[in-house]
Amino acid sequence: MANNPVQIVLNTQNYIQLATPGGFGASKDFYAGFDEGFIKHKQKLLGDISSIRDKFNLEGRSVNYAHVVLSSEAWAKSHRPIKKLFPENKVQEVGGGAIGEMFVELTPENITDVEASINKAEENTNWELDHKGNRQAKPSRERSEVGGVSEIRLHRPEDRRNFSIEQAVDWLSNPRTGGMYLVQMFVTKKSIAKRQHGLYENRLLAEIERLVKGIKALNLPVIVEELEEKWSSAPLLVIKVASEYTNASRRVDMAIHQQLLTFLEAEPLVRKIMLPPVINQTQSMQHPTGVMVDISAPDAGAKYPILGIIDTGVNSKGILNPWLEGSTDFLDAEAQDVSHGTFIGGLTALGGTLNPSEYLQESPCKIYDLGLHATDPAKYQDYYPNGFIDFLEQLDVELVDAKTSGARIFNMSLSVLRRVEDDSYSVFAAMIDEISDKHDVIFLLPAGNLDEKLKRNPWPSDADHVLRMLAEYRYLGQDRIFQPADSIRSVVVGALNPPSEDMDLIPAEYTRRGPGTALGAKPDLAHIGGRFEENSGLFSIGLGGDIVQGCGTSYAAPLVAKTLANLNHIIEGDIPRETLIGILVHNAEPLKALNNKSLSHIAKDFVGHGVPRNALNSLITDEYAITLVFNGTMIGRHELVFPFSWPASLVSEGGKCRGKVTMTLVYKPFTVQSYDAEYVRVNMDAYLRQEKINTNTGEVSYRGFFQSDSDSTLEKERIEHGQKWWPIKKRQRITKSGVGDSSQWRLVVDAITRAGEVIPEDGIPFSVILTIEDVEKTAPVFNELRRALQSSGATISDIQTALTVRARS
Repeated sequence: MANNPVQIVLNTQNYIQLATPGGFGASKDFYAGFDEGFIKHKQKLLGDISSIRDKFNLEGRSVNYAHVVLSSEAWAKSHRPIKKLFPENKVQEVGGGAIGEMFVELTPENITDVEASINKAEENTNWELDHKGNRQAKPSRERSEVGGVSEIRLHRPEDRRNFSIEQAVDWLSNPRTGGMYLVQMFVTKKSIAKRQHGLYENRLLAEIERLVKGIKALNLPVIVEELEEKWSSAPLLVIKVASEYTNASRRVDMAIHQQLLTFLEAEPLVRKIMLPPVINQTQSMQHPTGVMVDISAPDAGAKYPILGIIDTGVNSKGILNPWLEGSTDFLDAEAQDVSHGTFIGGLTALGGTLNPSEYLQESPCKIYDLGLHATDPAKYQDYYPNGFIDFLEQLDVELVDAKTSGARIFNMSLSVLRRVEDDSYSVFAAMIDEISDKHDVIFLLPAGNLDEKLKRNPWPSDADHVLRMLAEYRYLGQDRIFQPADSIRSVVVGALNPPSEDMDLIPAEYTRRGPGTALGAKPDLAHIGGRFEENSGLFSIGLGGDIVQGCGTSYAAPLVAKTLANLNHIIEGDIPRETLIGILVHNAEPLKALNNKSLSHIAKDFVGHGVPRNALNSLITDEYAITLVFNGTMIGRHELVFPFSWPASLVSEGGKCRGKVTMTLVYKPFTVQSYDAEYVRVNMDAYLRQEKINTNTGEVSYRGFFQSDSDSTLEKERIEHGQKWWPIKKRQRITKSGVGDSSQWRLVVDAITRAGEVIPEDGIPFSVILTIEDVEKTAPVFNELRRALQSSGATISDIQTALTVRARS
């Protein structure tokens, strides 16, 4: 019987040590042996620079911004052209676009230096012999950087705007938008002040002032506001057009927008002009059953976890009233349609009672009702005149009381009807992440739903038929997850059909698919959301106190949120968010229906890491297994090295180590929204390494246990397959016959930053969860490894929970 609690290594920070310095990496010749091609490429780049200089001379600008596009072979940090072509003391890097695309600031002065560096690149391959006598190309840094750059071009008007005037006016006529344009700048006053070398500071401040004066000089009915003072994650100019001028049928309105947008898209400082997102409750279906709910109130003497529900509001006059721990009164409740929020509230408090499925048997939660989403379109602008910005500002205010009441986990089954983009970290997601950090909370978000037109065919039972179904899907790309599911701090949830007699859990027809921005692994998890039919198989509460059925990713998300809230509740003390998410993901179980090698590359786009286990079961192990938690803070130029001995009962005579190993890493990266696809600025990884002794020399080295696609030497493949730059990584391996010839192992965690970045002084919080178990389920792994760790000097302790007390009483 499982009753051994998860173990925490309390002195993890003692095992963080100075890392062995690594070099910048040898310069690579991307044109080795192909000098004719290099000469043509070099002349092309010189032509690019010449065109930019001509633009400066024609327009008389003092600054402009260019795209430096790298070939995929040059994406790695060591190949970035920041040593010779664009050194930071001469050329300021101001952001990025797609993966491998830098944005740099050019002036009439530094463009000459760039040109000189390109000219300096030698045109013939420099061959040298290595220690084995083999020829190796040894280029200068200039030739290497020139070879890795595909193109240098100025930012263009079409880069700044991707919508028509008609689309803009039509979109802004919706009162939920706030009637405003969001303008992203290449530089802001704060970003200029933070510059290490103070490049062109006065010139740029004057350019910003000139831009704002230029907008005002148009004499248009607009208000300009700088959002940077309120939101560090969204350094935007907000240009609000008077509401009476958002009628697409009137020529005067069209002319106003035309004049404004024409001015903005010609301005070098303007990076992107965006239409604001519109917040919607995730579209879901509900069908009454005609059966009334007859369930008792919560136990007066029990303490329940509290789950915050950010939605339309929960019906406080019915059966859920005793389950309400607190609520906001910001909206006029009489004007609200609270059916959506009430269904979610019913799942939160009574989901396990109303649904017999084993997957829904999580302990109930009380509710903190943050009914902030106004459902009456006529009144939306009264509450939120600036659209989503005002909504998030109100949420920021309301979270203070919600946290005081005990809520830390918040389900927000709201999204915007806008797909996540490959190369852009959305403003909405960035602001959600800023709120998460400020209040130390975790948001659960839905992946979003497909409508009747876009939904896929039912998921087949045969893997080949699954691949055929997906290949024949006519709306490929239109089924991508909705924003803000690109949030790096939040947990995103996809939907599954309930199990049936002939089919286990499978992805629902309507659930949207990943990946997230920059090939990031989203959704993170999946749960039952109901079938896309009247008899959905997922039951909750209607407004009249009756049982209703429904479906949607809106209803899958709170089921995962319940488990996370329970984990937060039953673990005593302050538990880091990285540990909570880590335990949740670590114990998630993959879907049997997707457990086929041919489906491995697509499964994560639908279900992420799988379905989470019950919270209580996630915190205990059997005698034949042990789970260890390592919480730490990684500082610059350091690494975690934790030595340990493999459980003795899993080691054969020759030193071979067997067992099933699962390892999950979750860390809290720092992000920069201006870098779009490369917005995550630090990568951490965890490794399990086994000692290897050279019998001839006695030299000791360590060999990696996990093999993965991330072992590729190409940065592009490491990102796509190995989840590089993504803050959640999970690996698993089973070896029945055993590996290696030593029982001595190391857990290693390290970090690298993007080119030009350093780890903040306060470090990067991280958590590693490691489970070692006997495949045959007989060996006393828990007691063996626990005693060995205590003897080695590690300070370990049971996770302190109410469950632990019961198990040992």
